[in-house]
Order: sequence, then C-alpha cells, then structure tokens
Amino acid sequence: MKAALFLEQKRRLDRKQLILAAIIAVLFHLWLLYFTFPVRPAPTYEEIKHHVRIRRWRPPEREKPKVKPPPPKKKVKKAKFIIPVPDPTPNEPEEIQPLEPEPQIEEIPPDEDFVWGIPEAPDVEVGQEQEQEAKIYNQWEVSRQPEVLKEVKPSYPTLAQQVGKEAVVVLMLAVDEKGNVVSHQVLHATGDKFKQQFIKESVMAAYKYKFKPAIQS
Repeated sequence: MKAALFLEQKRRLDRKQLILAAIIAVLFHLWLLYFTFPVRPAPTYEEIKHHVRIRRWRPPEREKPKVKPPPPKKKVKKAKFIIPVPDPTPNEPEEIQPLEPEPQIEEIPPDEDFVWGIPEAPDVEVGQEQEQEAKIYNQWEVSRQPEVLKEVKPSYPTLAQQVGKEAVVVLMLAVDEKGNVVSHQVLHATGDKFKQQFIKESVMAAYKYKFKPAIQS
C-alpha cells in the first residue's frame, strides 16, 4: 500500500516538473524571439507612399462619335442697287450744247508718176549667173570618203531603258563642205513601240557629228 502511494506521488511530481520545464522553455523562446526580432511600430502613410504606387481607378474612355462638319456656306452675292440721284433743278431747262465743227480734210494733189496696175518684172541680163542648188554626191562618186572627227553617242530613251528594250537605227547622212550634217534619211529602225524615240535620239546625236569633208576630184 505504501509502495503504491509512493509511486503515485512520484508520478505527480514528475508531471509537475515536466509542466514547469515546458513553461520555462516557452518563456525562454519568447524572450529569445523578442530580442532577436524586436517589435517595430506600424509604418506611417508618409513611409508607405514612397514604396507603394497608388493608382486611382478610372472608367475606360469611350470613343466619341465622329460628327461630319457642316458644309461651308455659299457666299451669296448681294445685288447692288443704284439709287438715282434726283435732279436738283427739275423745273429749269437744260443747257443746249453747241455742235462740234466737222474736221476739214486736206486735198492731196495727184501724183503724175503714179501708174495703175501691176509693175512689170525687170529683164534679166544675158550672161547673168543664177544660183544653183548644191549637188549631193554619193559615197562611190567621191575620191576620198569623209572621216569622223567628232562622235556623239545618242541618249537612251528613259522608258525603253526601264523596260530593257534595245533597237538598231541606220541613218544615211549628207555632209557639206564644212563637215557638218545637213540632212538625213532613215534606212532601217527597230524597237517596236519605242521606235520613234530611238530614231529621234539617233537623229539628234547625228547632227552633232563633225566630219572631215570628202574630196571629189
């Protein structure tokens, strides 16, 4: 009986010791947390506004309906009314203006040397030399062929160059005694729809050529 009471008292003592040890351990941890992580006061609004961006909610903007501007007003020309000026003296008669004298025409004396009709052409004296047109010699009729002194390349038509069109133009030129081109004749030309442009550029360049004139013995 005594042994059972002793064991029960010992159990109660052990239980009290365990509870006391647990309380001491909890207090020790609270004390440790307090000094390790001290309690800070709550931040004020001035401290928060530097770190937090406050945005106010705004409703989405609606697109405004497009309103057509009113048509411009047409300018209406105002009619001009001419107000007649009343005669300050309606009862007095108007002055009679004198008539202007007719201009006198001076008589021209007749010319005794004047002859009516078409004058006759003067007679051509015998032996008078008349101007004759310059004769054009062919290439095989001269003893020395003309030589090219200045050559000018024709310009390429812009539209034909963009399309990449090529053409061949053959001209026959007439050269005077000074070596200048005086006339031309197109012998052959290609180029389809750009044919006239190629001919034009070739002729313009041909008239800029300078030749050493041919000699006909």
